[in-house]
Amino acid sequence: MVYNKADFKRHVETIKTTNGFKLKSAVQAYLFIRKLNDRTETITLSYRAYAPHGFYIDGLSVDIHFNEIEDILNPILDRHQIQNRYGETTIQKSLIDVRDVDYSKLQIQINNNETFNVVKKEVETIILNGALPFFEHYNGLQNVSKTIENLNEEELSIFISGIVGIKIPLIKKLAQSNSFSEELKNRNEFYTKEVFRYPQYFKDHEKVFNELFTADLKALKISL
Repeated sequence: MVYNKADFKRHVETIKTTNGFKLKSAVQAYLFIRKLNDRTETITLSYRAYAPHGFYIDGLSVDIHFNEIEDILNPILDRHQIQNRYGETTIQKSLIDVRDVDYSKLQIQINNNETFNVVKKEVETIILNGALPFFEHYNGLQNVSKTIENLNEEELSIFISGIVGIKIPLIKKLAQSNSFSEELKNRNEFYTKEVFRYPQYFKDHEKVFNELFTADLKALKISL
């Protein structure tokens, strides 16, 4: 008997998350989305289809869209017609090292109830021990700001979704971080000098940075 996408979707709909998440189909993924007053939390379940043979789970990840950040930034990005945005959410994480998960079982081909249930058990454990604690911990910008204090540039580029050099000082500003002024100074160095060496990646990003932070730079007596 052929196991098709409708069968797979029906099975995915049985995965337990918690109250408030709604399922949405995407390209090679299913999204569990929860909209709250100040943020949107998303669990992404990525998969590969080998119709009519079955499906494989590629992995799970999470992201949070903080309205406080994105509602400020996105209109400015639109105004300057920025094409290279590198993500529409605020923070993200791939759930590749969650405790008590047998990741080898995610390699099982799903083609019936029995195989799906084996994989489903691990997926639900990833959600319970990985996704939900992530959302609970990062329920506001204060903990986001604390985390980025301890990350290097490579780690920041993985944790922060979007234009890292702009989002980090904006997060620190809104979280009233003690390191905001130093962060702004360092990012200003980039957006007044080095950014112009890489127009293919950062075209017009300095315009967004200046519009967001000119008043702050002047207040801190940092020259543009």
